[in-house]
Amino acid sequence: MKSHSRINIRRQAKMPNVTSKVEVCNQSLTAIGTTCLLLTLSAAQAAPLSLSQRPPGNGSVAPAPNVIITVDDSGSMAWDVSSTDARSKISLLKESLKTQFGNGTANSGKIPDKRIRLAWQAMHNNGGAPNADTLTPGKVNAMRSFEGDHRKNFNTFVDSLKADNGTPSLKMMRQAHDYMRTPAGKNSPWADVPGTAQTTPYMACRRTYHVFMTDGAWNSITAADKGIPGDSISKTLPDGTSYSVMSNQTKVYRDAYGDTDATHASSFADLAFRSWATDLQDGTNSTQNMANSVNPLTKKGGTETFETPACKSASNCIATQEYWNPKNDPATWQHINTYTIGFGEGATEWTPPDATCPANWETNTTNDNYGGDFAKLIQGSKVWPDVKTSDGGTPDIRTIELWHGALNGRGRYYPAKTADDLTEAFKAIMDTVIDDTTQSSVSVATSSSYLRLGTSAYTAGYDANMWSGVLRARAIDSVTGAVATTDTWNAGDLLDNSNYSVANRFVLSYNGSAGFPWKTFDSLPTKQQTQLNKNSADTVDNKGQNRIDYIRGDRTKEGGIFRNRASRLGDIVNSNIWYVGAPASGYTMNNYAAFKSIVSPGKGGRTKMVYVGANDGMLHGFAAADNLPVKGGTELLAYIPQGIAEGKLRKLTDTTYTHEYFVDGSPFTGDAYLNSAWTTVLVGTLGNGGKGYFVLDVTDPANFTTTNAANLVIKDTTKATNDADIGFISSPPTVDPYISSKSGQIVQMNNGRWALVMGNGYNSNNEAPVLIIQYLDGTKTIVRISPCGGQTVQTSGCAFQGNGNGLSSPLLVDLNGNGKVDVAYAGDLQGNLWKFNLSSATPSNWEVSFGGQPFFVAKGPASLGPRSAGTVAQPITTAPYWMPHPLGGIMVSVGTGQNLTTADQTSTTVASYYGLWDNSPFTVAAGIVTINEDSKVTSPVNIPGATASMDRLVQQTINATPFLDAGVNYYTSTSNPVAYTTSDAGTDTPTDIAATKRGWFLDWSTSGQRVLTNTRPYSGQNIVVQTTIPKSGSTSSVESCAAVNATDERSFLSILDMINGAPPSVSPFDLSTDNPATTTMEVDSDTALVQTKPTEMLVIKATGSLLPTDPICVANPNDPRCKLTLDVGAHLGKRTSWRNKQ
Repeated sequence: MKSHSRINIRRQAKMPNVTSKVEVCNQSLTAIGTTCLLLTLSAAQAAPLSLSQRPPGNGSVAPAPNVIITVDDSGSMAWDVSSTDARSKISLLKESLKTQFGNGTANSGKIPDKRIRLAWQAMHNNGGAPNADTLTPGKVNAMRSFEGDHRKNFNTFVDSLKADNGTPSLKMMRQAHDYMRTPAGKNSPWADVPGTAQTTPYMACRRTYHVFMTDGAWNSITAADKGIPGDSISKTLPDGTSYSVMSNQTKVYRDAYGDTDATHASSFADLAFRSWATDLQDGTNSTQNMANSVNPLTKKGGTETFETPACKSASNCIATQEYWNPKNDPATWQHINTYTIGFGEGATEWTPPDATCPANWETNTTNDNYGGDFAKLIQGSKVWPDVKTSDGGTPDIRTIELWHGALNGRGRYYPAKTADDLTEAFKAIMDTVIDDTTQSSVSVATSSSYLRLGTSAYTAGYDANMWSGVLRARAIDSVTGAVATTDTWNAGDLLDNSNYSVANRFVLSYNGSAGFPWKTFDSLPTKQQTQLNKNSADTVDNKGQNRIDYIRGDRTKEGGIFRNRASRLGDIVNSNIWYVGAPASGYTMNNYAAFKSIVSPGKGGRTKMVYVGANDGMLHGFAAADNLPVKGGTELLAYIPQGIAEGKLRKLTDTTYTHEYFVDGSPFTGDAYLNSAWTTVLVGTLGNGGKGYFVLDVTDPANFTTTNAANLVIKDTTKATNDADIGFISSPPTVDPYISSKSGQIVQMNNGRWALVMGNGYNSNNEAPVLIIQYLDGTKTIVRISPCGGQTVQTSGCAFQGNGNGLSSPLLVDLNGNGKVDVAYAGDLQGNLWKFNLSSATPSNWEVSFGGQPFFVAKGPASLGPRSAGTVAQPITTAPYWMPHPLGGIMVSVGTGQNLTTADQTSTTVASYYGLWDNSPFTVAAGIVTINEDSKVTSPVNIPGATASMDRLVQQTINATPFLDAGVNYYTSTSNPVAYTTSDAGTDTPTDIAATKRGWFLDWSTSGQRVLTNTRPYSGQNIVVQTTIPKSGSTSSVESCAAVNATDERSFLSILDMINGAPPSVSPFDLSTDNPATTTMEVDSDTALVQTKPTEMLVIKATGSLLPTDPICVANPNDPRCKLTLDVGAHLGKRTSWRNKQ
């Protein structure tokens, strides 16, 4: 809230208001009369907006992966699966395969047509299926798209399986390897359409998976299985990386038994390692020399330390590098990832110590694949047992090779003791395959929010490969202003550290009356229990506690019953980072100075924090810097809104999860005097993730504890049974222009109570624009003010309802400087700019100004070009900005444009910017403001038979053709005079309109350009307006290795005189040739403010009273000349703000 102690007052006769709740009235400028159109469209008849649920993708899909299925049909498969289940293993295998892959006819299983390419083999004659030889190019079981006849042929193969003979596992591994080494030709498994000749190169990014299922250890060894070099031989990998058996990074892979000794068989793990470490299409042996373009899969970035008690005690634990972490697959060459399933007791247990396996191995502990003895293998305190034999030997201990081989093949081992386990294993593996080859087609590694404060820069973003998030801090050199290239801390890495205690994580939620620790199923409210106990099919599965553990960060069920995650921190897409340090609201009443002194950081005060919402269902609070014993980047708070917890939170655990937004709105804070004490209040919204908002007490992070949980939640309106007036709140919050850590929406009202003032958002049940005044003290009731019914919002029959309409973030104005809000301005999706009179000390008198009609309606032309009329409604999704008008009253500016739906990304609707003079006079008596509303501002339309000069608004025009200076596009604009006068007769006659103006407007000159960020002050009466052409995606189904966005985001920065819309009197741009008409430059915000290698130097010269001697850097904040940085948001809706680096 911006306050001025003095403002020029002009008295003027009050114009009669035309009031209607059902009619839309247009004052005719020619007939000087009123024409009203009756609207019959009600909220119940209108369709709400289809809000987007993921960031834009690219113009292609990743190639369908190659999948080889190997199943065991040896004689032992005829045995019972266990001592408690008399069904044969072979029959249960058939059932599991049909559950996952379908029956070839009516049931398509869980794999959509064309989603994978499949080849298959069985150990004994491929089940005797017709024309299904060993894995041979061109045969019926060879690689083809899984659809139609190929799907039916696989079903025939499954039906024909019979249990007989031995278990030649090594032979099956060799055949899979040799098959993927097939020479180039029409039957190559790498061909775009196997069986069809092609002259173009194969798609080099296609992945290959081998799913190997058996019920026990291998036997039936042949001469061909001997002497194959494996994991005990040092070599150079196809990308040039050295695999050394002397390195402490390779201990988990290597054993002493995979040499070239032709007298002994190689191990299963040797063969898995060979298929991973070999470039299968390198141009040798007539193979195609394919580029190394397979996308690496990084599921755990950076180093990870797997501690054992011994190495922890000795402080000598080895940190596993990202490349050598078995959770990751860094290979870019054509290779095979091996996934193994051990079915039954003989394939899920290994024997206790004996002569060949002297170590005491933990058994049945590898359900998470990285448990049991995994850490000891990493650290080298255990080595793999001796399985080197020339014949029978020690078959029992060979079972462990299923685990070893999966690690060597950068896959995963699934111990399946029961029939359900087997079905779940096939499902988990195929879900992983599909997930690995789906998400890579979306834009990845994207930064979405950037905040630069003092000596630290904070960046948040996401990686769409597995929808993981990133939040990092980097130091800023206090002398040069350069941002460090290494992280001070990385919140995701800290959360993912192997030593991180999930049990001690403070996760908070709300039960409808108080906050509570979100940890155990029994402590949850009934609605949350009901939802979390269901799977994606909405069926009760009684895994509620498992889901709670997963959301809290437990990873032992990933890749099994729940989906894999690359990080405990979910993707951060549209939520801005918000910093909270020392109290800085600047109040003087109620001993605010003492409050600031007590809780300021340092000397035992509160920890500096950064808050951000993520699509893992939580608002996160992290320590912004070290405040020992708390280290920077440590998560101190994770809040799950009530509506998320009792709604769609469980979707995050689904192995078939499709991205949705959860806590995607931008948090903000402010100080309020509540219950006789100053309180720092945080407000969060869900963005497109859900309706409602929540309010937390974040005064002191030391209170973020289980015992204090009940006191931390002030209000939560996100519950499943939503308030009919509250919708999806995604409009950027209003920030104090001069105190960047203070929200302009947490204010004191004229009745003395503190409140949160918000627009109600979009797609509410009533679909009406409503100003929400949420009291923060007492009973915490809500006052609603709407043109549709006043303080009791009507459900239908209002002209301003429908099509998802709702109010965006408001601008709050204190007219007399007493610290209490008097007026609010806010726009809606119909282009209406509303004014709300809040000046009374009696809340029942608060109302929509101008008799319930808009102060202004934004309407633009149907297409770019000379403006002849405004006929198309222009949505307003950002807060207006204001300053005093030189002749009295208030100048209000606002931009138009929205980016809420997928269709919005490519919209070419003309967007505009308006400067509007509200010349309503007011008086102040005994501290009470009385406002006498003047006339509304008519839309900019030409009067038939008259000239354009008779419009109430003067048009400024931006040149659609930029000029280039130092590689940057600049745009010039007009400086048409705006003839303001105090002699306005208050009528809309042609004479009065021609002589008096109420403001100005301009239409943005580039197709798709729009305002998605709040306006900020620049200097004097100049303002900074950021416009954006959003990044857009594509729904193309064409397979391609090229992941390129259909349209990249473009950003523009404009400096305008707010009073007349002209360029500043002194050019703010550092051009090689002065051009005083320059208003706008195009900035590459992604490159300039997110990446570490910025583009050319772009400087705005500081003018006026800001810092006249300091340059303001826009594109290169690292330049040592820069003392003040204008942070242009790197994503839609991102906050822009001034940050003094000194």
